[in-house]
Amino acid sequence: MDTYIFDIDGTISRNGLKVHPIICKKLIELRENNRLIFASARPIRDMLPMLASELHNSFFIGCNGGISFENGKIISKSLLDRDYLSSTINLMDNLGIPYVLDGEWHFSFSKTHHPFHDISVI
Repeated sequence: MDTYIFDIDGTISRNGLKVHPIICKKLIELRENNRLIFASARPIRDMLPMLASELHNSFFIGCNGGISFENGKIISKSLLDRDYLSSTINLMDNLGIPYVLDGEWHFSFSKTHHPFHDISVI
């Protein structure tokens, strides 16, 4: 059994679109005798809809390595220290710096707007 790791954005997906059904079909075939890993800067909740549901039990690495997921479960996650996070959010709010905070399945936007807050681009 071999392991294949695929970056999603810009590799098997273009412009944030779902992975083409033909590519998904080939990935499903490849998975029969191999382990597939999908990686992205995106959180898991944004990666899953990009792939055929038959691939959802594969191993996923999201948030640039901040979270891993397999067979419907979070395997590991790296969290920022609460005090550090709070002071960083306060600083960004005071400076008007836009941000998105990602959790396991939920997210939060800053009050300062930025195009990455627009759901249509995600």
